[in-house]
Parts: sequence; C-alpha cells; structure tokens
Amino acid sequence: KKAAEDVCLSPTVLSTFIQLVPERQTTLRFTSDDKNSRFTLTIEGTIYNERMMAKFGNVNFLRISFIDSQIAQPIFGLIDDGNNTKELEDEGIEITITQSHVSNNRYTITKEVRLPREYKTKPFQVIIEEYERGPSRIAGLDKEYQERVVQSEETDRLIYADVIKINEIK
Repeated sequence: KKAAEDVCLSPTVLSTFIQLVPERQTTLRFTSDDKNSRFTLTIEGTIYNERMMAKFGNVNFLRISFIDSQIAQPIFGLIDDGNNTKELEDEGIEITITQSHVSNNRYTITKEVRLPREYKTKPFQVIIEEYERGPSRIAGLDKEYQERVVQSEETDRLIYADVIKINEIK
C-alpha cells in the first residue's frame, strides 16, 4: 500500500480445469433382515444427453466389486439380473451405461446380488465406481493438431466412487 487511496493486486494466476462431481445415488436394499448376503443394488444419477451418448464414442460404465473386509480379497458370488445368473470374477462386474438405462438425462441401473451365505454375518464392502471413457479420436480436429495429440481421449476417468460397508463393527 503506497498511500491511503492506492490498491495493490497480486499477480494473475491461471487456474486449471477440474471436472465437477456428478450427482449420484447408490441404494442397497436387503432382501430380508436376516440375510445380508442377498440384496438389491441401485445406482442412479444424471448423465449428458442420451441421444448424443454414442455420437462421438464416449462411454460411461460402472464397475461393482465386493471385498471381504477381513482378508481384503475379492468375494466370489452370483449376480442375478433377472434373466441370467453370472459368476462374479475377481474384479467384480462391469456394466456399460446405454440409452436403455437413461430417461430424461437420468440413468438407473439395478442389480440383484447374492453372495455366499457366510456373508450373512461376515463383514464385506461393496465398491461402486463409475468411469467415463473418451472417444478414440476427437471429431472435428485439424489433421495437423490430431497428429500432435500425445494421448487419445480413450482413457478411463473416474467420475464417481462409493464404498458401502456391511456387517462391519466400528
């Protein structure tokens, strides 16, 4: 401050881009009070215009995995989607969000889950992750610029994660 009327400003600083966190909700409902190993999992939230989802090759998908809290290892179990029962793999399941899941820019995905009976009382975690994968190339870029792009947009960006702890005692 040089005089009573002077105003001093700091140097200009450029900010970096950050993606806003999307609105999401995960609901876990047990089939019955005495069977924590059987439940319905519903994930829902807003998503960009579903009519444009595949236009540029963008894909959103969910990864759902189940971890035994005592040994920090994946749980093997069954996923029932109402039509087919699938064995869980080490990494859980992956669900691509398609136009069939979307209405009015909101998606809803529901899965029936049945884990081995021991998880009726044994502690475990349900891990939900949503990723956005960009297109393999960016439409409309000049050829000279396209050749200078170091990495394609086809990378997985984590945009939502949630962990639900079941049967764990604090």
